[in-house]
Amino acid sequence: MNGVCVPGFDRLLDFMETGWQGNGSEIIYGVWPDFRLAYFNEGWVRFARENGGAPWLMSPECLGRSVLEVTTPELRPFYRELFTRAITTVTARPYSISHEYECSSAEIYRKFAMLLFRLKGGQGLLIANSLVVEMPHTVRGTVPVEPSANSAPYHNEHELVIQCAACRRIRHQQLEGRWDWIPAWVSQPPERTSHGLCDLCMSYYYPAKG
Repeated sequence: MNGVCVPGFDRLLDFMETGWQGNGSEIIYGVWPDFRLAYFNEGWVRFARENGGAPWLMSPECLGRSVLEVTTPELRPFYRELFTRAITTVTARPYSISHEYECSSAEIYRKFAMLLFRLKGGQGLLIANSLVVEMPHTVRGTVPVEPSANSAPYHNEHELVIQCAACRRIRHQQLEGRWDWIPAWVSQPPERTSHGLCDLCMSYYYPAKG
């Protein structure tokens, strides 16, 4: 399997028992049981480059660092539990766990499917991310909102804008439960931006709390 790999992890990939064959376009990475990055493919580099990722994400410098570092704090508990469950789950199917998530740009709605493969003896995970839906937000029916000169409705009492860490919508501070899609702020969030989870994403990622 082509890519950049730390010594020792390659033997787990050589002896993968899943029989899975990707289509070549997936974003694939591998982690040790403590979530340290041990492998990534060209798809990982391509996605980071196309989405403004930090330079260290596109070099071997990122190996050995926890993948949770590039996950927003609001979603770290979810992914920590997901990865742990995948490492400890033995099934008859090729992959241990699957998960779908949104990763949209300002103009394009994108949904990915994540397959988590438990490597030999639970010594690590191989994680493959495939694009399953891609369409302009306008085709999907999302109504964009353009921030006006008066953006006060989106600032809380601390003058912070709250963006959903998952779907990237912006919380309307004056209308309870309303989160707006503001393309300009997806491309370039205001300087004073904090993060949370909208009601829909909260119920998806943490159903017991939603």
